[in-house]
Amino acid sequence: MRIKLIKWHQKMLLFVLSILGITTGCENNPFITPGCEYGTPYAKFKISGRVTDSKTGAGIENVGIISSIIHKPDTIEYREIWDTVYANQYGEYHTELSLFPISDTIYLTFYDKDSISNDFYLRKDTSVYFNHENLTGGDDSWYEGETSVNFDINLDKNSTK
Repeated sequence: MRIKLIKWHQKMLLFVLSILGITTGCENNPFITPGCEYGTPYAKFKISGRVTDSKTGAGIENVGIISSIIHKPDTIEYREIWDTVYANQYGEYHTELSLFPISDTIYLTFYDKDSISNDFYLRKDTSVYFNHENLTGGDDSWYEGETSVNFDINLDKNSTK
């Protein structure tokens, strides 16, 4: 009887461990990007610039800048929001993304976060292309270096307000 009880416990423990292993070890969801693990190459992509009024050239404060990247596992394309920053009182912004070091496009969305004080500026979508060959300062290890771009943009006011 005791041997049967021990074998039953062993089978139950094996069953629980196998269920835990399957549910934590397999990721079949294409909408979840796995994080970088130790030993994954990465590079820093820096974007800075100034957001200005298209007519006056004055800097616009509190404009939100969303940076995102597009993944295309299999045939499904989805956009992953990576970072959001806001322009300072002079319209200046700076964002830095640590990504896998490939030539890639970073998509930027400029939107009016504070339409009361800004008199409502129209949203603008654009993109910045980075070439991995322009990376500098790598450490001959996993860190491939960094590259930066200055990207100024003009926003138009909504004329219907």
